[in-house]
Amino acid sequence: MLPKIALIMLLAYPTSGFAINVGHITTIIDSGMQEVSKEIENDSDQARLVTIRISRISSPEEGGKEIPMEVDGELLLSPSRLMLPAKAKNNVRFFYKGPSDSKERYYRITWRDTALSIDEEREDSRQAVATTSAQIGTILVVTPRQSNFDYVFDGGTLINKGNASYRVVAYGVCRENPNKQCKENYYDLPGKKRVFQRVNVMNKNSHIGLWLGQNFVVIK
Repeated sequence: MLPKIALIMLLAYPTSGFAINVGHITTIIDSGMQEVSKEIENDSDQARLVTIRISRISSPEEGGKEIPMEVDGELLLSPSRLMLPAKAKNNVRFFYKGPSDSKERYYRITWRDTALSIDEEREDSRQAVATTSAQIGTILVVTPRQSNFDYVFDGGTLINKGNASYRVVAYGVCRENPNKQCKENYYDLPGKKRVFQRVNVMNKNSHIGLWLGQNFVVIK
């Protein structure tokens, strides 16, 4: 499960009126990297015009607000506007050019998807005409350039004590039905206290692990 995202749809896959598949809702630029590439795909039978906008936010969780960039060109992208033919794919690249400090930063990526049709009433030329459009948001996280990974697991609660977010996966014996297997996935910000709802993490046959960038850490 993912935390509630301010003004963000919880599904990052095509929905009604949105034909562009933008992949996972959360994209991360890890501390050892300065850029990331995100593939988008036009699943429809019609050409689409996609425009992309970046804004910085105080938090990706509910209640997060848009805040100013700290420096000009803090987060760049290429391209910011592209046309995708039917069933086509393309990549959008994001480049972090901001401060190299111990702060984690969050950005909202707004994708505007506009259908294009061919105006065949014009005899002198064929012209692409914008028709219906839809909008969806995803989150980009820039982990601290000077990261500190730390956690505490005590009494079934996992606390992120570091300054960087990580992904949590718990799997094993279900709380409500010990004869079944359950799984939970979360994206935990610094300071987050995670209490697991479905998995009995105190059972010896249950397990917890963390993804910090490309590294997997076994907690239990």
